[in-house]
Amino acid sequence: VFTIESGEGNGTVIRDLVITGGLASCGGEIFCSNSRPTISNCAIANNAAANQGGGIFCYYSIPTISGCTIEGNTANSSGGGIFSDYSDPEIINCTIKENASGQYCGGIYCRGGISPTISGCLILNNTAFAAAGIGCDDSDATISDCMIMDNTASYVVGGIICQDSNATITNCTIEGNTSDYGVGGIS
Repeated sequence: VFTIESGEGNGTVIRDLVITGGLASCGGEIFCSNSRPTISNCAIANNAAANQGGGIFCYYSIPTISGCTIEGNTANSSGGGIFSDYSDPEIINCTIKENASGQYCGGIYCRGGISPTISGCLILNNTAFAAAGIGCDDSDATISDCMIMDNTASYVVGGIICQDSNATITNCTIEGNTSDYGVGGIS
């Protein structure tokens, strides 16, 4: 639905919209590449990606995502809600719930030597084959004041995975996450 890929700055604003029904290879709803958009107070729901980022896909970008509800999105590969690759997103006061991924991270997946910030968010009822809530792969995320609850994975971890990462996790509630063959909370 939205493609932001020409070096747009934070003056590019997507605000107060209900965005639904998108379908793409990557970024079912919003595709960001080499840009710095501001996405605020949006409902991003029921979108799908054949690969990564059912709701939002970020590549070499620095988006600010605040006050959004990202719900019911799916990705066949990774990042049902948000997929961040070599990007530095700031995700603030968002509800990321009931997203699904066929492989890795139903809620948020960050990879590629970056330092995303996730604060004040509710990460709830996301599902994935491996790692359901938040995945940090070679990503030094700062996760604070979040509730990561009731996420379900078949393998690895239900809540948060930090692989080859130096994540900082503070003042978070991590509760009721499950994995059929792994751990519930943090791996």
